[in-house]
Amino acid sequence: IFSYMYYYVGYFFATHVVHEHGQPTSFHYPESIPELRNYQNGWAFLKNTGSMALLYRTFKTDEKYPKSTTCVWMKRLQVNESEKTFLGEVSLYYNQTWRGKNLTLKAMTLEGYNVSTFFSVGLTARRGVGREYLPVVYQVPGKCIIVRRPSHDTEMEYACDLWVSLGTLEKNDNTAPKRCIIMYDYLCETTKHKMFGKDCIDK
Repeated sequence: IFSYMYYYVGYFFATHVVHEHGQPTSFHYPESIPELRNYQNGWAFLKNTGSMALLYRTFKTDEKYPKSTTCVWMKRLQVNESEKTFLGEVSLYYNQTWRGKNLTLKAMTLEGYNVSTFFSVGLTARRGVGREYLPVVYQVPGKCIIVRRPSHDTEMEYACDLWVSLGTLEKNDNTAPKRCIIMYDYLCETTKHKMFGKDCIDK
């Protein structure tokens, strides 16, 4: 798998996202090519995953959350197979208190693709407002997924999140499978701001 992806990806940078009528029509990241679509099937990950945690991200702060936020994880509440949507409750630890809100992730498909390779993400209570589009870099169904965060891209680095199912973390000494770490390091650089650890379970 890795040699296959390396062959197609290469080493180059490009314009990130092309929009039309508010929705992406294409993504221009190193891995954004149809030949890799089966490794980027976002719906395959969502429908096979229960609760998941944000293990790493490449950037330090996210304007959606307070600066000292830790222990970010999402509990699966409902999955709609026909609409390819995942309703989850996101919980985070801030100022010695757990806080939460519901998000809806919809697996979406670009023209020319036969699998869903990006997500539309937004607050469940505010449908269509402030949505974010996250292209899938790489996923292993039910175990881990790497997504781009275009809103946090810089000239020097493409921003990424690495989410891992809680079941996988428990079986894997609170880290992601090796192949997910390798792909994260290769396509998202090696910066890792840890957002979830063993201590989160005890809070």
